[in-house]
Amino acid sequence: HTHTHTRGVQLGEESCGQRTAGTRSASLSRDGIVYAMQVNLLGPALLTSLLLPVMRGHGRVVNVAAAVYDPPFLTPSTTVQELVDTSLRARPGLNYYALSKFLMVHYTRELARREPLLTTASLAPGVTLPEHIPSWIREMPKLLGQHIAELPPQVQHFVRACLLNEAGGRVCPQKPKQAAAVLVAAMAWPEVRSYSGCYLDFETRPLLSTMPYEYGPW
Repeated sequence: HTHTHTRGVQLGEESCGQRTAGTRSASLSRDGIVYAMQVNLLGPALLTSLLLPVMRGHGRVVNVAAAVYDPPFLTPSTTVQELVDTSLRARPGLNYYALSKFLMVHYTRELARREPLLTTASLAPGVTLPEHIPSWIREMPKLLGQHIAELPPQVQHFVRACLLNEAGGRVCPQKPKQAAAVLVAAMAWPEVRSYSGCYLDFETRPLLSTMPYEYGPW
């Protein structure tokens, strides 16, 4: 999601990987752009750009990124043109969801640098199961971990995330309302103004290189 707030009016653009198949798709849209890049990154950036004239001085932009995955193929020497080419020509095997969400964090930082009269933040709302997953699965990640091979692949991913990366979290997986509360807090807290461009996440620490993880070494 990209959420913008100005003069009491809130606008949102859906960019949730659990509800929109395009957020993970490497196929090309009718605009000739990889769907995942268009939905997760370029669309929200365009929406924000169009709203900037009415937001400067009092607006806030909160971009929903993700737990920052290992950024695929990026190096310190990666150029903007390489990113453009990657967005226009699908690369087999490339995790476009991870790439687009990683770049969303950096877009938020760059927006804060360019727009000092605007407050921006990106965040990871937590590990959230889709609505159609039975509620009892949400409450039993540790028990399910003992039978993980018997679960559907999508559910396996969330169980492993809770048992590995999110092992220290008080609640995992979260309910959609809990994840939404993170977004509301980022939109409402006055303190966020002092940290424009920030990336908000749970308290994290690097994992040992020998430890398993589901979506990043922390």
